[in-house]
Formats: sequence, structure tokens, C-alpha cells
Amino acid sequence: MTGIVETLHLPQDDWNSGALVHYTDMFVSSCLSLVSYSHSFDSNSFPTMQTNFRPTTPEERAVVTALFTEGYAHTVAALGHSLRRVGVKARMVMIYIPGQISDAALCIAQTQGWEAHAVSRIPPPHNSHLVQPEFRDQYTKLQLWSLDSLGIRSLIYLDADTLVLRPILEALFDLPFTFAAVPDGIDKPLINGGALFVKTDTRIRDDMVSKLETAEYNLAWAEQNFLNLYWGGHILMLPWLFNGNVWMKFQSPNLWRGMKDELVVIHFTSAKPLPARKSVSLTLEETEKAIQFMLESQLDWEEELRWWGNEWLSMRDDSLQKLIQCVPARNATGSNLRLKAAGVPEQYW
Repeated sequence: MTGIVETLHLPQDDWNSGALVHYTDMFVSSCLSLVSYSHSFDSNSFPTMQTNFRPTTPEERAVVTALFTEGYAHTVAALGHSLRRVGVKARMVMIYIPGQISDAALCIAQTQGWEAHAVSRIPPPHNSHLVQPEFRDQYTKLQLWSLDSLGIRSLIYLDADTLVLRPILEALFDLPFTFAAVPDGIDKPLINGGALFVKTDTRIRDDMVSKLETAEYNLAWAEQNFLNLYWGGHILMLPWLFNGNVWMKFQSPNLWRGMKDELVVIHFTSAKPLPARKSVSLTLEETEKAIQFMLESQLDWEEELRWWGNEWLSMRDDSLQKLIQCVPARNATGSNLRLKAAGVPEQYW
């Protein structure tokens, strides 16, 4: 990896757009636009804005992620390292489902300061057969609203396959809105579930769960489509800078070039830094090989994947002894089997 993953660098380019600069210069101006999601579903009666708003303290704020699949342990760790690098002034909480995640995976994530918090799984509606298999645990993200039980009033949720590139604006934690998110790409007005702003309230969690079986929407994208339906016109839309979906690079290369040097959060949707959907716990050496494979097999996103690889290398070097204690080195034969199970081709073993 050394010499392949370069130092994190977000180059300036000569592409410029007055509209983009206007859109990204002040996130507050973008926050004034609410999505209109047409539906006949009686979604919710909770207020869009909070009239009894008061500022939060660092102990009442949190950046939250989820570890539902074993293979995402290293991505959660890299995300945690990026949060520490930018100096986030909030708690870092990781929700997980007991019995689905090994002690080794939890250990890897916790080396970067995540507070592990076990939550009950929320199963998908209709016996899950219409939900894509990799999304069947994602309804458990509705537990975000129940984290008021931990004393958290305001949180920013980030998917495990995101990375924080620049400091998160502290003002986000004190938005007087109940729910905010980022548009899912440039061609539709719906939100992406990979970065969410949430004012916690267990009553909202209970109400959402009570409506899962009766809500009518396309189940393919699981909780993301449900959140679009449930919140509808109550959603406060944030700029793409807070959830830079790498798919946008394919949708509009010029737009991506113009905004990438301002991204706060990058979201690896169509290009993954690791074959993380596989429930395989890899050693550090095996993970490095897997990163190399993913980088070389997704060259359309080579630059962005190098950013992630550099973050992981920095995380590994900063926490080497702790990480080794989580997943000790193993024999070569077993290593090859694990890499194969993770989907890494033989030439990288």
C-alpha cells in the first residue's frame, strides 16, 4: 500500500460555477428548501420546527453510526478516525445488534473512540421478502430516535461507508428542525439515508415502527424509502456537501469536480473501499490486500478511494497495538480462505 495510497489531498481545479458557489457557500441558505414528497399516507404529526428549542451541550450531541455487518468494522474505524482528525465536539456512538457482531469487530471499532450501544433489531415489514437482502437490518436505524435514553438530544447519523473530510459545522447540532437530510443525487427530490440529522424522541421511533406494516412504498430501498414517505414535506434539505454521494461523480463529472474540494462528508455508495458486505473478519494485513483490490477494481473512483485508503493507513498506524489485540495475525492458509470468502481474487492473497 505504501506509495499507492497517497497523502490526503483535495486538489483545486479550474472548473467554477456561480450557481454552485452560491449553493455551497452558506449551508443555511440551502436549508430553507423543504422536499415535497407526494403521498396519501398519514405520515406523522410531529412538528417540523421545535418551538421550545435550546442549544445543546457537547454531552447532548452525538455523531452516530451503525455496525450491523461484520465486514464493516474497519470502515467504522476509519470513519471514527476521520471524526477525531477533524476534532468533532460531540460524543461518538455506534449502535449494533447483539449476536450479529463479533467481539473482534466491536473491538476494532472501539479503538477509535466509538461508544458501543446495543439496540434491538427492527425487522423489515412484510416478512422482508421484498427488501434487498443487504438492507434487511437497516430498519434498525429507526432506533436513532430512541437515543434520548442516553441523554442525546441532537445527533448526526453517518453510514459506516462514509468519511469525514472537513470539520462538521457545530451549528448543525443546533438546527431548530426535527429532521434533516441530503438529496439522493441530482436527479430526484428524495433523501439519501446515509447522512441524517435527528432530534431524538423515542415517541417518534415508536410511531414509525407502528406504521411499518401499513405504509405503502417501494420496499427495495428499505428504511430510506420509508423515511421519505414518513417525513415527506417535513424534511429539511441540506446541501450535498454533507453527504457527497460518489455516484454523483458518474451523474455529473463537472459538478463533482466543482464541489469535491468542499465536501464535509463523502459517501461511498457505488464504489466501496472494502468488500464490506461479506461477514468476514480480516486481519490488518488481509484488510490492506482487500483495500488494494477494491482500489484497482474501481478505477473510476480511484482518487476518492485513495482518500479512504489513506485514512485507513493513518488509523492503522496510530492505533496499531490496539488493533493487533483485536485481531491477531493468523496462519497463511486461513488467511487465503478468509480473503476468498471476502471476495478478494487469488492474485491479491
